[in-house]
Amino acid sequence: MVAGAGPGNGAALARRFIEAGYRTALLSRHRSTLAPIERELNDAHGFECDVGDLTSVEDSFARIKSELGEVDALLYNAGSGVFGDVETITCDHPPLLLKKGPTPGGCRPTTLGVK
Repeated sequence: MVAGAGPGNGAALARRFIEAGYRTALLSRHRSTLAPIERELNDAHGFECDVGDLTSVEDSFARIKSELGEVDALLYNAGSGVFGDVETITCDHPPLLLKKGPTPGGCRPTTLGVK
């Protein structure tokens, strides 16, 4: 899976996964970004998803699991982030796949079925 698929790095990364024999899910906020990559790469499967929105991520992972099976590898290529050191970043920042939970520091990765 390539999260943050676009015409540059995202397409190149997807191409490498496909060359290695993976059916590859591509995540992008815009369907129009995915269509050209899907046309070029036979085993590329686009899913509209906003990786900054947990509900969108969970819905997309459920669809991917249903349509393609378990996710074996995730490459996060989306062009946003949280900048700071580990002592200042909190759960109030929206990094991919983090939500409040009962672990030290109050954050834990969301379980989405990635092996």
